[in-house]
Amino acid sequence: MPGLLEEVFVLWSAARAEANEAYDAWCACPGCDAYAVYRAAEDRADAAETELANLTAGALIFA
Repeated sequence: MPGLLEEVFVLWSAARAEANEAYDAWCACPGCDAYAVYRAAEDRADAAETELANLTAGALIFA
């Protein structure tokens, strides 16, 4: 299980970084397209965070 948790953490971290970069790009150059890119990246980061939370909770329950 630790290997899977580490993998999902790396995926979440990358998704969070992408969302942060997309947010910065939207702030620098506002517009519909930049906002759509930001929201899509934020949705991916949210999904990865949910998966990480679920795996972490499962690991704590079974520990």
